[in-house]
Amino acid sequence: MDKRDIVTTIGEIGRKVSAGEAITAEEVDRMAKVAAATGRTEHLVLYTNAKRVHREVPDKPAEPPKPEKVTKEAVEAARLKAVKSGRIEDRVQYASLKRDLAGASDE
Repeated sequence: MDKRDIVTTIGEIGRKVSAGEAITAEEVDRMAKVAAATGRTEHLVLYTNAKRVHREVPDKPAEPPKPEKVTKEAVEAARLKAVKSGRIEDRVQYASLKRDLAGASDE
């Protein structure tokens, strides 16, 4: 590893650790090589912090779950439950399902 690679790696990893950005396994390996090549305590600390960030910060954000397809039967069941119980929670659930069904039919 030449001096330019070492300086570049330290700068990139240091910036990502400070910002809390995702760090790949390859970057952690590169930082390990830098820490071993230089033997400096601050580079070993940066390597340790890079490993920690790699474990804690996901590489990419998790995709939101896809909403279930709303059926007329589900809306009718929610309506009957809301009428029978009279609870606000059941009425809200029914209204939400009804709105989702209306939105799905518009698409």
